[in-house]
Amino acid sequence: MKLRIHGSLVALALCACSTTSTNGAADAGVDGATASGKKVTPTALRSFEANGEGMCEAPATPDWLTSQMLLDQANGTWATLRPQLLGDGARATSLAQVDMLLAKYTTDVKQTIVRDAETDANTMNALIPEFFELYDFAVPSDAQRLDAAYRLVEIQGQHSDFVTATTALDKTKAIWARLRPVVAAKAPSRTDIPAAMTVVADVDATFGNIEAAITAKNALDLKKAATVGLDLVDVLEQTFQ
Repeated sequence: MKLRIHGSLVALALCACSTTSTNGAADAGVDGATASGKKVTPTALRSFEANGEGMCEAPATPDWLTSQMLLDQANGTWATLRPQLLGDGARATSLAQVDMLLAKYTTDVKQTIVRDAETDANTMNALIPEFFELYDFAVPSDAQRLDAAYRLVEIQGQHSDFVTATTALDKTKAIWARLRPVVAAKAPSRTDIPAAMTVVADVDATFGNIEAAITAKNALDLKKAATVGLDLVDVLEQTFQ
């Protein structure tokens, strides 16, 4: 669960709860495996994901006290989560990258470097979806990757970097190209979520708005368009829960 207040993300502990029946302990076997054959998603992974998103948002204010608090929480969670991920098949190179990015974020916060803190946290967040792929998790990992991709565009808007924003947009489009047919097949069945009925077209529309902002070199419009994309990712995630 994500809650944005005045441009900030508050990572709630509730995000650590299961999102589908197959993520719940009641559906797991004695060995922790679910009907899919994969293990239940660790609560610690959900918490680490939430901390990572908050670590990316807090420097934008900037709110360094919150940045440090979330970093402390993330480090504590990672200490126990890391060996579990390794035991469950995570790539050692990806785990090492997270180690490095947590260390870099520590320096970013100490030196109060806004853009580096945002970027390093978001780079870490872009690694997390592959950890979720190890477990039984209803939301497609590309939806999580799309979140990090839109966030990267948003960061470039905040810092008026239209060259990097163009590269980030290309990456966002590539992820959406993979995810779009999956969403198009699922969304019509979620009549209980009104926004799901238009989410495919709404995501499509963000790319034109982002491109227009880049062409016009309008940093405010670029950031706004990317933020709309982030909000739509929340709808995508709800669609699969």
